[in-house]
Amino acid sequence: MREQKIHAYPHNNMLYVFFEEKHEDTLNRLEKIVGDFANKLRNAVSCNPKDVEVEELFPGSNVSHFLIARSLLYSYLKNILRGRDVYIPLSSKRAREGLRVFVSRENIGEDDTHSYKICKGLRFLFEVTPKYRGHLWVDAITEAFEEDLSGSLRRLSHYEMKKLSSELNMELYSEYLRRARMDPKTRAKWIENSLTRLDVKDLIVVKYYIYNVMRKTFDEICVPFRKLHDKPQLG
Repeated sequence: MREQKIHAYPHNNMLYVFFEEKHEDTLNRLEKIVGDFANKLRNAVSCNPKDVEVEELFPGSNVSHFLIARSLLYSYLKNILRGRDVYIPLSSKRAREGLRVFVSRENIGEDDTHSYKICKGLRFLFEVTPKYRGHLWVDAITEAFEEDLSGSLRRLSHYEMKKLSSELNMELYSEYLRRARMDPKTRAKWIENSLTRLDVKDLIVVKYYIYNVMRKTFDEICVPFRKLHDKPQLG
């Protein structure tokens, strides 16, 4: 059976969803997935299914709507970028800092239980202007991670990098700084090359479907983000 791509975000006891594809049994499958999840965590999660409603979001004037729209947008971008030989952290706790997509990982050193890597990538940041225009900004990002034997990565702070560099006699912090500090021209070129590697063009189209309760059909919605300037900005 073909995979059904559903993007969902829980907020104020409601589950907001949209779909990348439309199938007749999508809603039934979604209800089953949510029900199975609630049953597994019945001591922590309660589920009271209600009728499907279509709600128009106003992220420019409503903070709750902004949080919902941002989370769903980042989920969509994760899905289209996943599988392109990149590393995307699973945690969404730092959503206000943007969606981080790392295109390179370099091993700097290791000990008996961990290896230490410097990752470079892009940060996609969604914002809404006072004139209610949505912008998707793109910038370069460099971070250091500690990887355990299971392959799990943990982000390292500047303090931790300095401490590990001293304890393990490796150039983790200095190598991090060398990669993170780029002059504006080099930074712009690196961003453009990384976007090309990710097959991100001058236009990003977020295409999804919402269920129309009245007609019992799926309506297609397209939200385009066009490149505004020659600088590495998308919006």
